[in-house]
Amino acid sequence: MTDVQLGLFRETCFGKLLDFQDLKLQPQLVHCLLLREISHSIPKEIWFDVSGFGLRFSIAEFAVVTGLKCSGEFDTSTIPSSDSNSLIKKYFNSCSKVTREDIETCFLGQKADCDEDTVKIGILYVLGLFFFTSSKDKVISETYLAIVDSGLWDSYDWGKDLFDVTLQNLKGRLFGADDSESDYFFYRILGFPLALQVWFYECCGYCDGVFACRSVSTIPRMLSWHSSIAHTFKKLNMELLSLSASQLKLHNVELTALESQSPELHALFSSHPLRPQNMSSVSNAGEGTSSSFDGVFSNSVLQAFENQLDTKLLAFKEFVQGEFTDLEHKLDRVISLSHVQSSKHTNSDFFLS
Repeated sequence: MTDVQLGLFRETCFGKLLDFQDLKLQPQLVHCLLLREISHSIPKEIWFDVSGFGLRFSIAEFAVVTGLKCSGEFDTSTIPSSDSNSLIKKYFNSCSKVTREDIETCFLGQKADCDEDTVKIGILYVLGLFFFTSSKDKVISETYLAIVDSGLWDSYDWGKDLFDVTLQNLKGRLFGADDSESDYFFYRILGFPLALQVWFYECCGYCDGVFACRSVSTIPRMLSWHSSIAHTFKKLNMELLSLSASQLKLHNVELTALESQSPELHALFSSHPLRPQNMSSVSNAGEGTSSSFDGVFSNSVLQAFENQLDTKLLAFKEFVQGEFTDLEHKLDRVISLSHVQSSKHTNSDFFLS
């Protein structure tokens, strides 16, 4: 994009993304959280039990993290018909359906006729390849294409749609899953899982400087964080298990004084108050036991401590056994390699640690 086009893009509701820092998605962190999901009856919310502390992720927190419009009712009657869509006619006329890959190809490789079209295609690129993550052959909604073509993007409540897709792919995702059945467990989360990751950074004061770095406090909050390192499941899981809630500095998200000045954010948090009800942990990895939850977990302190201690001891035992097994394999490999002449080309085994 040219400076003029970047200036036009910055004026849109997505303009603040130009200030987005290098923030790598941490799938293992998302997985660690999903293993700690709490079963509950509150709609449109997902709760996690982290070291005995209940953390909530709802559309209110999603709005704080992403800065997207998450409230209001868009008047769909204002959307023009797809027959009059100039973007499709000019840039996607050969496509029976416009996919994420088509958007990417057009944005990266085709020069638009004017600055306004470049900005529109840029918005579609952000929507299709940054926010609404999916496979490249995923078809872009004709409604979204029409909204962008008609210039109504600032009025549409993108956050509501994106949160619904994200929550649908997160909530209950690992309930009933049995990791012991296979050495490899693969699943794909559609939507915007990065929001959950940033939300946890905001809830866990321990994360700053360990898993990611907060450079500055800003709105939306996802612009405040940066991290280019992909942490392993072992590191994340061991640290989440070994530290207490107070050591992790856990807390639920609250609006800052500046955020409270936003009528939308204020209304969202007012209409979505924290209201823990009877919940039970449904972890599949042994991180916690079933427990009722009412603001704080109501199990006896002694029982909770015993359960946590048993879990930590088991995790530590498995960790030590794994380290010694890995060391034994490496030593065997070194011994075997010492008998191989240096002039020979042999296949190499890679030991991941």
